[in-house]
Amino acid sequence: MKNFPFLIFITTFLFIYLIGHFYVWQRIRLIWPYSERYFWFFTAAYILVATTFVLGRFMLHSQGMLHEMVAWVGSYWLIVALYLLIAFFLFDLFRLVNWFLPFFPPKDSEAYLHLRTWLFYGIFGAIALAVLLGHWNATIPRLKEISITTSKDIGLTRPLSIVVVSDLHMGSLVGKKRLERMVDRINQLNPDIVILAGDLLDEAHGYIFKRDIGAPIRKIKASYGVFAVPGNHEYIGGIVSSEKYIQTLSLHWLKDTVFRVNDHIIIIGRDDRQAFRMHGRKRMPLDVLLANVDTNSFNILVDHQPGQMDEVIKYPVDLHVSGHTHNGQFWPFNHVVQWVYALPYGYAKIGNTHFYVSSGYGTWGPPVRIATVPEIVHIRVIGR
Repeated sequence: MKNFPFLIFITTFLFIYLIGHFYVWQRIRLIWPYSERYFWFFTAAYILVATTFVLGRFMLHSQGMLHEMVAWVGSYWLIVALYLLIAFFLFDLFRLVNWFLPFFPPKDSEAYLHLRTWLFYGIFGAIALAVLLGHWNATIPRLKEISITTSKDIGLTRPLSIVVVSDLHMGSLVGKKRLERMVDRINQLNPDIVILAGDLLDEAHGYIFKRDIGAPIRKIKASYGVFAVPGNHEYIGGIVSSEKYIQTLSLHWLKDTVFRVNDHIIIIGRDDRQAFRMHGRKRMPLDVLLANVDTNSFNILVDHQPGQMDEVIKYPVDLHVSGHTHNGQFWPFNHVVQWVYALPYGYAKIGNTHFYVSSGYGTWGPPVRIATVPEIVHIRVIGR
């Protein structure tokens, strides 16, 4: 069954989600500073809020205000629940140490009751502050500028200006206003080429299509055009409807496609690996895709998910751009992606190929970034 791995992932996620919430609930009960009666009111509210994230995933194709409200509450709750889990895990480590080397006050003492109160308000207060600052951080994209050189003729007497934006995740959380600000910033850079490196859409297709959330993209101005490739979320949300909508946004849709921009520049857009995971359809092998590419041209390869760097450098690829990782989006996942990807974020040159992996513009799940930043990438290519 082609969707079996995806079903395994969903089942595993829901199991961990349930176990994690039960663990957090038990630990909150341990430090609850009020009467038992009020705790059960809290429990009812806790269960209600905890279900909003899962409920929001089942309401992806809904279009009403209820979906928007559930999506916002559920997305924020996901990051709150994660940090509660981490906080209580650390708390349990202290309790374990206290078992062997007692330093907590006796359980029946007034000092212990004060400790419980301080822990309760301290944990929730610190998490609330982190999430608020993280949301503010997520709404302020930075401009990342890099310059690279090539021995090839790019056909210009000035540097080639390329703007790369990945992981917009437009939808109920990243709406038109955010995209309008992005487009204004891009147009100020007067780019020759704009590349949207996958995950343009979040999964809430009904909401996106009805409100035409992507409308600002049609106002991007680039001398040679706007180019986009599919990401994993285009497939998760439904590749047919994703493509149908994206192709209305006045851009070039590249999916295992070689596009000659002019006599000196070629853009190669790869299909996403999710095509195989979701539909069992392999994307075109790199050797086949690049078989007839002019080695004298400046060749830009766009692949949403970074990887296969050792393979890419065997071919005449001058610039390789990706996204997908969000640079972890929030701590501690900014460290986790470093274990998964050889280049989880930023710039590297390997052999004759320049690589750049963007942290993305939008967010998936919680509209929060902690220890990472959203970005618009401006690459200047200096030719001979």
